[in-house]
Amino acid sequence: VANAFLVTVHRLMSKGQEAVLNQKVTSNVVALAFSAQHFLAVGTIEKKVLVFHLEDNKEPAILSVQVNSLCFSPAGNLLAVPGGSDGSGKVSLWQVAGESCEFAGLVKTRNVANVACFTEPGKVLAVGCEDSRVVLLAVEHGFKCWSELRCNFPVHYLTLSGSFLAAGGDRDICVFNISSSQIALQLPRQEERIQGISLSTSGSLLACCFRGHVTLLPLESATEVRTSMKVPDDKDRYKSRGTVTSLSLKSSPSDVMHTIHLSFADVQAGQDAGLQVSRSLKSTGSCANLDAGDAEEGKPSFHKSVSLPFESKAGEDSIDTEAYIPVDGDGEVSPPPWLLKPRISVTDMSQGEASRCTTPGEKEEDPEARALRKRQLLARDLGLDPAIQSKISIAEREGEAPIKLKHKDEVQSLSFHPSGSSLVAGGYDQELVLWNADSHSVTAQHHIESEIVAVCFSPCGEYVFCADSEREINVFKANTLELLAAEVLKEHFGCLAGISSPTQLLAVGCTAVVKIFSVPKLEEVISLEHGGQVHSLSFSPSLGMLAAAGGIDLTNGLLDYTKDHGDCKKAMVWKSTDMAGLWDEVTTINYKDFCHAAAFSPCGTALALAGEDRMISILSVGKNFQKATELPCGAGIRCLSWSYSSRLLASAGEDMRVSVWDVLFKRVVLHLPKADDWLCSLSFSSDSKWLATCGYGQNTVDLWPIEVEEKEFLC
Repeated sequence: VANAFLVTVHRLMSKGQEAVLNQKVTSNVVALAFSAQHFLAVGTIEKKVLVFHLEDNKEPAILSVQVNSLCFSPAGNLLAVPGGSDGSGKVSLWQVAGESCEFAGLVKTRNVANVACFTEPGKVLAVGCEDSRVVLLAVEHGFKCWSELRCNFPVHYLTLSGSFLAAGGDRDICVFNISSSQIALQLPRQEERIQGISLSTSGSLLACCFRGHVTLLPLESATEVRTSMKVPDDKDRYKSRGTVTSLSLKSSPSDVMHTIHLSFADVQAGQDAGLQVSRSLKSTGSCANLDAGDAEEGKPSFHKSVSLPFESKAGEDSIDTEAYIPVDGDGEVSPPPWLLKPRISVTDMSQGEASRCTTPGEKEEDPEARALRKRQLLARDLGLDPAIQSKISIAEREGEAPIKLKHKDEVQSLSFHPSGSSLVAGGYDQELVLWNADSHSVTAQHHIESEIVAVCFSPCGEYVFCADSEREINVFKANTLELLAAEVLKEHFGCLAGISSPTQLLAVGCTAVVKIFSVPKLEEVISLEHGGQVHSLSFSPSLGMLAAAGGIDLTNGLLDYTKDHGDCKKAMVWKSTDMAGLWDEVTTINYKDFCHAAAFSPCGTALALAGEDRMISILSVGKNFQKATELPCGAGIRCLSWSYSSRLLASAGEDMRVSVWDVLFKRVVLHLPKADDWLCSLSFSSDSKWLATCGYGQNTVDLWPIEVEEKEFLC
């Protein structure tokens, strides 16, 4: 047990425990490792490793090396220390004996090595790196790389059980079958930050450690080998010349069929049914002739030589991957795992999007089928039904469209009530006005002492929030606009967002920070650092996330586009499990231009971002905010709004018109007529009857009657 500067070792006995070691260290402990020979390795932030032998009271051996993690081999005589910095990584290897620790070698990696672990026989060392790779090193062959496993997250944790290797990141876990180098199971993204993972010896349980609790996940695994593998005779063995980056395996009747099944135990059909993965991996037992000129018939061979699959990129040091495998006199040996590595599919990444390569004789995919397949993948990432197509049109109502809701001066902001029956708007006339959407009449009105900058409803529909140019925020009753609370801030601000579940909160986008207040008393809960002027805020409806889109810092001048404002141009996402004073940063999306708008979809599975780069980016929440698709626009975007079904997205801004997109089909399904100036705010009603807009230079709210039709799409 390591606690700050103290390391304690206990001997566990049937009647209790006995303290074996109490050792103070001079700096914080970052890693611990036990060996089978009763050695304890302690890594500290001072780039030191202390190696204690628990059977005696001698002073520890001190190794000077940067430490990210520690790992002993199963025999206990070899210590691996992954580390590195500034984009380069290394794994230091040390021979640990009773009297001394000697440096055994150094393995360099392409990026920082975060963690390492040995397989149970000790023949393979797995190294998890910051560049989302897990490098597998052959211990018996000079720690040469024979395979790499790819994750979609930086690898911070590794654990092995049999042929299964689990890799973990901050919130992601995937399980590989290392004999085939294939992903056997991808776990859903965790809501909390992972502190550690461990597979049980039998592989039936995966333990995930979080802050404050440990989760046990039951797993089922099975491997079936239907036929044995025949090793070729000596005359069929050939030595390759130079480095070979790939191997082809010759077909033969003595095929090996591995059926690998890994899933959650007792998973019922339903939402979690997609977690079950079952693959049949077929490989053959003889290596294709690489160069027949190197073999001499009749000459006895005592080694078989293969080239391990490793790719060396330009600018990187090439690695000699030639390894020798001893052969018995009978010629019957178990082939190493990399000879069984199958090729499941080939993907051509040279085009803009990944395209599937067909084998000879296979019919090429129909363009419509390809478009449907891509749409299905996008729908999966965004949590939508790919068979539904949405259409939107301007409804035929009495009078001309749009309906003009007149104010005395320019309108700056508007928001629909969650029921869609009313909307609130305000601007330069200092009047906060509540409108009835169906009768187009004023329901309530409240005078503000200065110009209104932003307004919004709380998601529960109980409150109206208002911010003015004198840095004051106000909370009103939604039906009467009765003032409940007011608070004056020190910072400039420009946007508001509220959330009602599990608690009532109001987020205020200010210069460099996002302030969160309790509702209705407006007591400050926390201040989140952003770095730039926050232009837009959006709460996820159910996942406890807050997105903030920002741009130029006001202290540098609004029109000074020549200065480099660095990381001010970005969108950030935070998450809180209790929606109180503890918020963790989930991700940061950097922009070259200013990001003006952020909007979570009503279903909570997508985040839309847009700004001066004239591109709407749709990010998948379930895939760690990876970009799912992009919608190109003709000019900069200032505001976004989702329809209630999360299938339609409205955008507006510097092109002076509203464009409504079908997100799955990635096309505009409705263009509204152009306005006289830039549009600064728009909103769909939740009943999909209205689309409201306002903009610079106009003293009205334009209320467009719309009709949304959703029907099954037949391909």
